[in-house]
Amino acid sequence: MTDVLVERSGFLASLEGLLGEALEGAGRLVFLGGEAGVGKTALAAALAESAAGPAVRRGSCDNITTAEALGPILDALPELAAAVDQ
Repeated sequence: MTDVLVERSGFLASLEGLLGEALEGAGRLVFLGGEAGVGKTALAAALAESAAGPAVRRGSCDNITTAEALGPILDALPELAAAVDQ
């Protein structure tokens, strides 16, 4: 991982716990939000790295006040559909 997580170990542990529950069959959807530069992308990257598989998909929006409400999910759908086809 190239990004450094500063004071985010608790958040990462929570996300890893939710991921574990999802892998056991419980449906989970997680949105990361916050001001620019607080580490959302680094946190998502750390979770994806720890998952090391097809369980994590990412979508994004440039500006939450102008983006479609489901923009991040719509961004991730093509990758999810491709994974299902494999």
